[in-house]
Amino acid sequence: MQNFQEKNISIKANKQSIKTIFKQLSQLSGCNILYDEKTIDFLRDKRFSLDMKNKKIEEILENLSGQTGLIFRREGKSISVAVGNRNASVRQKERIIKGTIVDENG
Repeated sequence: MQNFQEKNISIKANKQSIKTIFKQLSQLSGCNILYDEKTIDFLRDKRFSLDMKNKKIEEILENLSGQTGLIFRREGKSISVAVGNRNASVRQKERIIKGTIVDENG
């Protein structure tokens, strides 16, 4: 039997609260996500989206960490949540820009 760290899961969440995503992740992975309400209070009015297929829980949490600024620490079948960089949720999205760079001589 695989433990939840080794199990690949798929999650699709469109503009969901962090609590809803935690609940869905917990159900899909079989892990317990532990957090204090005060820890995630700054995210209460924000919505997040995930669309990840056949990924390890660590990969999904890494994506979620980038969107929320939260830090996740795993111990056995439990994942604890802490506040990391609160500015992460307002980071600019990465963009690819194509073109030609020229100097003043063309």
